[in-house]
Amino acid sequence: HSANYLLLQCLAEEMEGNRRRHLRVGERSQMVSQIIELAKSFDRPARDLVNSFYEKMDTEDDAKVQFLEDTKLFCERVQQRAVDKHQEQATASQEDVAGTRRRGEPETETVERVSLIEAMYHMKKEDRQGPGGLDPVEVFESLPVEMQESFKSKDIDRLQQ
Repeated sequence: HSANYLLLQCLAEEMEGNRRRHLRVGERSQMVSQIIELAKSFDRPARDLVNSFYEKMDTEDDAKVQFLEDTKLFCERVQQRAVDKHQEQATASQEDVAGTRRRGEPETETVERVSLIEAMYHMKKEDRQGPGGLDPVEVFESLPVEMQESFKSKDIDRLQQ
């Protein structure tokens, strides 16, 4: 669940214009995702492979270069999705304004900010998939209802229980 949360947080940071935090969260997201993928391939718990991952990053230059390249590509995809999302919001807002002026209807409500979780439901599946092919929406929906509510309300204490 942590990889998907980090993916959502990475997009949220970029949407809010926090590029440095976006890059930092994107790197952490890739670390967690790659450790999880490594654990799957060895059929071991992810916690058993954390040290191995960092040792490999310290000792193998090729692995570190590949990791940094993957991270860069991931962050670029998230940045592009944020740009697309801003454009979608701007287009929807312009259509609302233009539509009400043309028809002379009363003004509609302004576009509301939605939570990142809700925004993910409006993304194309291929745009929201993480590096391991996981779909954050599918993972979110597989969580118990209590965890889903905790994510939606951003209640960290409740998530840690």
